[in-house]
Amino acid sequence: MQESLGGNVKLTLLCAISAAQRCETLCTLRFAQRAKAIKNKAVVNEVIREHKLQQYKHEKERNQWTEAESRLISLTEELRAEVETNRLLAEKRKRELDAERKCSKELKDALQIANDDVKKATSVAGVRSVVSKLIHTPAAETSALNAEQEEERRILIDEDRGLQYQLKDTSEAMQAAGELPLPLKEAEGVVTAKIKPC
Repeated sequence: MQESLGGNVKLTLLCAISAAQRCETLCTLRFAQRAKAIKNKAVVNEVIREHKLQQYKHEKERNQWTEAESRLISLTEELRAEVETNRLLAEKRKRELDAERKCSKELKDALQIANDDVKKATSVAGVRSVVSKLIHTPAAETSALNAEQEEERRILIDEDRGLQYQLKDTSEAMQAAGELPLPLKEAEGVVTAKIKPC
């Protein structure tokens, strides 16, 4: 009923009542009481001038550009954080790979020294069959350890390559955004240097 009686106009309601028609008069008074309780907010319709319309359009465009810029800044910060995380992970993998290589070399040297000592000891004792068993057992262990270490090294190199590709993709995304920070190029250099075979 509010929509029917309201709008942007003020409304006056006149009710005709009669003592002869008591039932209709009561219904009319109840209707008038309900209509009186309705509150409308009348506003003056304005004609928007061309100048105000242009201001509104400019304001809307400015808000859209501001929102797009804030999204771009947020995305750039996320990409920078991801690049830094990838760089730190690549450095960690490089340190692990270097430590693995060092351990492998030390183990190989130690086994070689042990083999040489066993050969010397057995040649002094003159026992050929025992020497053969002692020499072949460390050699088999050495080759098994070398195979394990080579597999671990291959896995680490594959992970490093994956990180390098991910870093490259992130770099291209940031280039597309128009901002390629200098630390990113340095991080690419670190990953490239790390992947070189020994």
